[in-house]
Amino acid sequence: MPRQILSWLLEAIGMVVGGVVGYWAFFWFARNGFYALMLPGGLLGLGCSLFSANRSNVRGIICAVAGLALTVYTDWGFERFPADPSFPYFVTHYHDLGPVTLLLTGLGTAIAYWMGKDSGYMSFARKPARQEPSRVEE
Repeated sequence: MPRQILSWLLEAIGMVVGGVVGYWAFFWFARNGFYALMLPGGLLGLGCSLFSANRSNVRGIICAVAGLALTVYTDWGFERFPADPSFPYFVTHYHDLGPVTLLLTGLGTAIAYWMGKDSGYMSFARKPARQEPSRVEE
């Protein structure tokens, strides 16, 4: 059980670090003329998968939900509605944004799921199980 808790903790730390890097990378790209809205969610999923030791669809769903929330929050920090700059108004009117924004939001959420459900670095760091030598029939 302590090993499982350590694994969850490492995955959560990876998710937070990946999300923070994605958030700041989005604004860096935006300052340089690129609208890379899929980065926050995608890097969140990548960060989580780097420290995971096994595949998990539940973890992928958690990363997708967190990636979607982070992407919407990041976009709110980038562009706000002039009528009401509050976050609740932005969320309830998110569908009014352009198709590129909605497409990149969906893409970032999908990347967060696909990256988050797979195992990354930790699965390669473990030693493979010892295999019995095969017997050759003569």
